[in-house]
Amino acid sequence: MAGSAAGLFLLAMLVGIALTTAATDRPCGEFPWSPANATVDCDYSYYSSYGFYDYAKYYIYYSGPLRGRCAVNCSDDIPVIGPPVTSYSGPANHYYYCNEASLSWTGTEPWCEDKPCGKFPWSPADATVDCDYSYYSPRSYWDYITRTQLYGGLRGRCEVRCAPPLVTTGAPLLHPDGRGYFYCHAQTATWLGQGPQCQERPCGEFPWNNPDVTVECDYDYTVAWGWPVSYRGRCRVSCLNATMLVGPSGDRNTDYLCSVNNASWTGSEPVCIGGFDNSSVTESEANRVRLVGGEFYGCVELYDDVTQQWGPVTGFRFDEFEPAHEFRMAWADLVCRDVGFTEGLATHVLPLDSSYHWIQTISSQFYRSYSRPSDTGPNFFLNTSSPVSAGGVQHLSDTVGRVVRGDCGATENWQDCDYYLMCLACQNQTEGK
Repeated sequence: MAGSAAGLFLLAMLVGIALTTAATDRPCGEFPWSPANATVDCDYSYYSSYGFYDYAKYYIYYSGPLRGRCAVNCSDDIPVIGPPVTSYSGPANHYYYCNEASLSWTGTEPWCEDKPCGKFPWSPADATVDCDYSYYSPRSYWDYITRTQLYGGLRGRCEVRCAPPLVTTGAPLLHPDGRGYFYCHAQTATWLGQGPQCQERPCGEFPWNNPDVTVECDYDYTVAWGWPVSYRGRCRVSCLNATMLVGPSGDRNTDYLCSVNNASWTGSEPVCIGGFDNSSVTESEANRVRLVGGEFYGCVELYDDVTQQWGPVTGFRFDEFEPAHEFRMAWADLVCRDVGFTEGLATHVLPLDSSYHWIQTISSQFYRSYSRPSDTGPNFFLNTSSPVSAGGVQHLSDTVGRVVRGDCGATENWQDCDYYLMCLACQNQTEGK
């Protein structure tokens, strides 16, 4: 009996060792997929201590070690769909890896398909369509219209040609240069772009008829910029009785352009801003904030309980590397709601009283005209790390970091005191209307 017990114990130990060794050799088990029209070649002895990013899953990182690798190759030299995308622009990866940390194979089930998006889905009137389904580009692309990064390569492309003078709309706007083609994104099996149309005026008539502006349009204007940005139609806007303009998307001029790619006008509705008037005040006594300078625009003041006086918000600087239309707009929204408007409109404008148009901060246009209520009054410096953009602040007064009372220039930089005022414009519509 003792010999039998010892034998059983030894057998159990050997089985345990064998199972432990097998699990260590193949921690993810056998490769789980057998794709049609493809060969699978696995090397379970492969080992790497390094991890990698899978760009197809938007920067998912697989940490090492990697233990085991399988290569999937489709017939007819068709690139396989499904392995992790390990490079921005290199050749397509056809390897799957066993990630020891998660005990799973990376990637998704492999798929061999010469037309992963199917046939081109659109047949626009007055156009010819020429498709090359064998086209392949392995690199990543940025789609400017959907604002997404596309990984995994492009598989197939189609060109839509309209009879002149009509132009084709709907093509994706890609970086690097998409050259006006419609592409199949293999990773998502989706044709990029919108349904193409042939139009003489892709964006239609200029959509905004503001009585405060004059508009001159040239619908035959054409230009191509960048990668490519194709335009057909231009409208130039000027203000009748104002010196500043909000609305055009560019940093340098007052032009609105018709983007052929997405058949829409650039920019937003034009709004004119006039001069500065210190007697024009929009105030919220309850929120202790007011806007001085115009009907819906001006420089911001807060009320100080200590001196019982109003004073400017100062030292409000901008990050020059931010997109102009996003400059501190969360702060503008906060102020505008505080004084009774629906939301902010702008912190920057295009000056119209100069032959050299360049987008400028509203404070740079108003600081010379603004007058403090009192030289002995308060100057408010905000805590700009307050969670305003995250919606964690109810009122502007909640963000005050410190108050300098009296002569601001005695202790502070003159630019913070006098130039970097918090000046902005609100949507010219009050809440509840």
